[in-house]
Amino acid sequence: MQKQDQDKEIYQLKQNLNQLKTELDKLQKENQSLKQGKVDNEARKLEYMNRLKSLQNQNEQAESDQQQMGKAQKVAQFEQKDSQIASLQEKIEQQNRKIRQLEVDEKNYQQQIKELKEQIQNLGHSIPESQISEKEKAEIKNLHLEIKKYQEKENQNRIQKERLEKKYLEQVTELSNNQDEMYLQIQELRSKAQMSDDNFKRNKDLEIILKVKQDQLTSLSQKIQEQTAYIEKLERKIQELR
Repeated sequence: MQKQDQDKEIYQLKQNLNQLKTELDKLQKENQSLKQGKVDNEARKLEYMNRLKSLQNQNEQAESDQQQMGKAQKVAQFEQKDSQIASLQEKIEQQNRKIRQLEVDEKNYQQQIKELKEQIQNLGHSIPESQISEKEKAEIKNLHLEIKKYQEKENQNRIQKERLEKKYLEQVTELSNNQDEMYLQIQELRSKAQMSDDNFKRNKDLEIILKVKQDQLTSLSQKIQEQTAYIEKLERKIQELR
């Protein structure tokens, strides 16, 4: 009876041992898979690190190129642009004032011409031509000359106004181009800074993933060690029962 109990216990222990060996085999395969995953992750990490290093080198090279120009020069360029823009804005305002003044002068000239014509017309109607003295004829002639002078001034005024308006448009275009150029330079600097931030974040994310995988691998290795120790204990017990 005692022999049967021992055989039964040995059989049960063997069953447990086989089950544990199966679990151990499964854990070892899982461990192998995780190890391979770790190798793959390390390879990917190395690839990312190389890419990151390359991008950092490119970024450093770009920064180095910019530094060769000198920070002071860069600041001076922006200050120069600001100064140019301020100067253009002042010139544009001056041109506007000149144009407005020319428009006022033009109206004044037109009014003076109108008044002179009316004076001539009144002189012609009020006095018969036969009774007009040489002095009055000279006065009428002078009025005509005065009208001609104002007409010439009006024409010069119009030409100057057109020239100022053309210059005004050119300066507005130049101002717009300067502002666009500054905007593009600022966008380029922001883009380079964003690229550096993205690479840093990508590397941090990869390090977090690798840390999780490493923790999983450590936990699994610990389980395998515990299972192996338990199997060895069972095998010793089976040997003792034999």
